[in-house]
Amino acid sequence: MSLRRAVVNRLKRNPTSLRAEVIRQQRGEAPTPDPLTRTGNRGKLQDAIEFRQRVAFQYSNEDEPRRSGRRLGLPHGVFKRQGRTYLLMYTQPGSVSASGRLPGWRTYLLGRVSNVQILRQETPTGGLREFTIAPGFSRFRRLRFIFRV
Repeated sequence: MSLRRAVVNRLKRNPTSLRAEVIRQQRGEAPTPDPLTRTGNRGKLQDAIEFRQRVAFQYSNEDEPRRSGRRLGLPHGVFKRQGRTYLLMYTQPGSVSASGRLPGWRTYLLGRVSNVQILRQETPTGGLREFTIAPGFSRFRRLRFIFRV
């Protein structure tokens, strides 16, 4: 892919910020810092949701140990219900499932999530490739999200 085509494709997504980045590069200024900078499990999840990046994390459930394990998926939002904070995620094959009904929509208690890792997907030009919103997300529109895609 030519440099011109790559720049044009990036400008189609968010013309204002990408145009500013191209001008900074032409002037020889420092590149834009990494957008995924938040720390802590909740901060990393917020970054992943905002920039639509896949995540992996460890889910622990002391009440039912067989439901514990590593989860992979596309986080779509964090919401509160009855005083508890949940993560809404479209899980992908490779996650642990007692029922074997993957992929699909799952909710996870945020207090049981640990070791969050953002699985970056970069474009050939160095930008972040965003995932597409998973099918069926519209049915969750009545949830009161703290943050969402």
